[in-house]
Amino acid sequence: PPDDLDGVSLLPLFEGKTRTKPYIYCWYERNGDRKKASEHTRDQRFKLYKTGNFFDTVADRLEKNPIDLDKADGKTKTAHAVLKAALDKHLAVTKKADPVQTALKEKFSPPKKEKKPETDKDQKKKNKQAEKKKTA
Repeated sequence: PPDDLDGVSLLPLFEGKTRTKPYIYCWYERNGDRKKASEHTRDQRFKLYKTGNFFDTVADRLEKNPIDLDKADGKTKTAHAVLKAALDKHLAVTKKADPVQTALKEKFSPPKKEKKPETDKDQKKKNKQAEKKKTA
């Protein structure tokens, strides 16, 4: 596989063995808009968002109380460091892939419909509608 992929086979899990990758990376936005996407890394207990919000998902399932790292214990700080390194790695990969993905999207998307030029009839209709609004 290419060097910039870090995929790990799930086969060992199906065979009852333990997972070797210490985190999961997630990128999600309902309509695929990169600017609105939620990106995070997580392990069994903690979740770190691209925004910097860091949660203990066992103690705070609804993610209402971000962890203050200045007050966190050593294990929590270590988990944050691992998740931060993983998140930074994935953010760099997605940033590098964005121009490629954009080009593919443009190549395979249906052509955009051209807006037909406005006719005198269209303009008269708009003027009538505007006049009605003024007198209403």
